[in-house]
Amino acid sequence: MSRYENRSVDRIFTIVEFINTALEPLGLSEIARGTGLHRATTYRFLSVLEEKGYVYKDPASGAYSVGQKLFHLGTLQVRTATVIHRVRPLVRRLAYSTDMTATIGMIQGTQIVICEKVETPRSQKTFPLPGTWLDAHATALGKAILAFRPQDEVREAYRRHRLHSYTGNTITSQDALFTNLEIIRREGHAYDFGEMIAATHCVAVPMINSRGFALYALSLSGPNRRYPKAKLAEPAVLLKQTISEMRKLIFARP
Repeated sequence: MSRYENRSVDRIFTIVEFINTALEPLGLSEIARGTGLHRATTYRFLSVLEEKGYVYKDPASGAYSVGQKLFHLGTLQVRTATVIHRVRPLVRRLAYSTDMTATIGMIQGTQIVICEKVETPRSQKTFPLPGTWLDAHATALGKAILAFRPQDEVREAYRRHRLHSYTGNTITSQDALFTNLEIIRREGHAYDFGEMIAATHCVAVPMINSRGFALYALSLSGPNRRYPKAKLAEPAVLLKQTISEMRKLIFARP
């Protein structure tokens, strides 16, 4: 391998490691400054990483974050570890105060990844486990985040994306999905009435980052017999209070 190729590999890993440790998607200039690389060089390597699926570029903001391929290699777990470490006490407190399952999810494209899940002895034990990827349209977590993403980006992502049905309650029409997202934006929280897992109800609240977009969401879920629609209003309030505390921890500057 030539000396130039060695430098190229070193720069690529420098970029990947820098993005991987960030708590938010980063712009091109931020990555160039943070890595000490020339802007044009940074852009060239980012383009390759994006094409290969190792970096995800937000089509609306142009900001970069870790791609799905790096998740499967285990590096996205490192990136989310800092976030989870900071908020875990709050998530556990929420789960045990409600006896519901508390879950954190992160968006990428039309899917979410489950980052953390806290169950109590009395809460419902259900799929999915942390590390699982799910279709965003069929979950309260996913819909909560989608509602607070740039809507041009969301519509483009779903333009040729089939909405898979998991239960008889899953949203399978794009018109129905976008109508639901409008309601979520007005109310500030999303519901899942057995749309991914039958007989399970869920409510989720997005966490808005410093750019004004949602990347993460927090949810509470439980069996529909214990938590019918009418009983999810109080968990929604508790979620919003917890999200407010989480934002202070995650986006706090040293």
